[in-house]
Amino acid sequence: MTRLRETLSPDYLSQPYEKGGDPFSRYDQAEQIVSLYQGLEHGSVAILNGRWGAGKSTFAKKLTAHLKNKGISTTYFDAFAKDYVDSPFLALSAHIVSEIERKGNSSLQTSQAIKSTSKEIAKKMGSVSAKVLVKALTLGLIGASEIDDASKLIDAIGDASGEIAETAADQILENYIKIEQDFEHFRRSLDGLPEALQNSNFGSDGIKFKDRTVFIIDELDRCRPDFALGIIEIIKHLFDNDKIHFLLVTNIDYLISSVNTKYGLRESSSEYLEKFYDFLIFFETSTGDRYRHPAAQIVSQRIRSFLGDRQDRETAELIDSLQIFAKAFDLSLRQASSLATNASLAFLAVNDRTFRPSYLIAALALYRTKFPSIYQDIKRGVYTKDQILSVFEGVEFGDSFHDEHFKSVLEYYSARDGEIDREDKKYFGISQDRIRYHFGNFRDILPHMANNVMDNFGPA
Repeated sequence: MTRLRETLSPDYLSQPYEKGGDPFSRYDQAEQIVSLYQGLEHGSVAILNGRWGAGKSTFAKKLTAHLKNKGISTTYFDAFAKDYVDSPFLALSAHIVSEIERKGNSSLQTSQAIKSTSKEIAKKMGSVSAKVLVKALTLGLIGASEIDDASKLIDAIGDASGEIAETAADQILENYIKIEQDFEHFRRSLDGLPEALQNSNFGSDGIKFKDRTVFIIDELDRCRPDFALGIIEIIKHLFDNDKIHFLLVTNIDYLISSVNTKYGLRESSSEYLEKFYDFLIFFETSTGDRYRHPAAQIVSQRIRSFLGDRQDRETAELIDSLQIFAKAFDLSLRQASSLATNASLAFLAVNDRTFRPSYLIAALALYRTKFPSIYQDIKRGVYTKDQILSVFEGVEFGDSFHDEHFKSVLEYYSARDGEIDREDKKYFGISQDRIRYHFGNFRDILPHMANNVMDNFGPA
């Protein structure tokens, strides 16, 4: 039996990377991050930036195990699993306390201090005064050391939010000092976090990272925009500590869009976001060898899991075409898996008497995965030849792909009468296939395959 949804076992995700043990050279990237954190003398906030479906979460989980194996105090936080919580601060602090207790270190002074101050802050974070204070701090309009008198606080907060009724000002002034004291106590309690989260096993190479901890926050680009931004902003103002490295695993374009949605900063959204992180780590790297390209490897693995070791010409052509598409169009791993699944199901759902030339299966799988609007036009029979061929303009396929023949196939089946000369010798093999399957109108073939072959079975 074949699984449509490929999942990785918890045991695999909990193991560190091994040199030469993964097809995407993630071991080298993990080792670079280890060296980076060992070389930094202070805490940091970094963004591991990659597209959706690129494999960031798998990497984040295995990187957690990799860092722990090096003796580096590390904790993993799935932000998406907690974005039902109203307060990002409460979500993060509760996770820290839970991790400390899981390691049996709840009796440590650090654990007690974090727990007690978190409770006090959580109580007050629900009040108008605390929300306004954090908002004003986040926008950079006021700071703890800048508030000298009541009038300055009222004016600054009023300008920052535009939502504060005058009657709330008295409450803000009364609670501000207590809240800021709780914030400061919480920041100081974080100094003991590396010790509280440290592993008893420092790994075979004996590396100890006693005075630092790495906090990996994953799935931010799947969270509600306000929760994702809340996490980043609260890290800056309440979790900033020289002993803590935060690694935010996300798609930075999503965060920039979230900033614009929340604050309406438009082209300044990126500049605003830059205030909250120190550097970017780019997750995806390119390679000139299509057989080593991560997406191409995923295509091969997925098709073989569906079709087994079939040796016929059509299967070989299908795999070759899809691998080339995966690299040429720089597909994410999720897109590559969808591409291979769509094509494989089309092969499995029909018999040998069904018209299913590999080039058309590959092309339709590509449209379905990467260009869904064109695919829908094909299904409805309202496509044009130029539309079909447009996605391949300027695309570098490499010397091993017969791109001219491939384009001729698409041209033959998408052109209207009079647009091309179908008696041209370059279409000879293609026309023989059509005659053998008794098709009438040329332009019915692509919609027929989309509706009755590709979509006869297949994921949404």
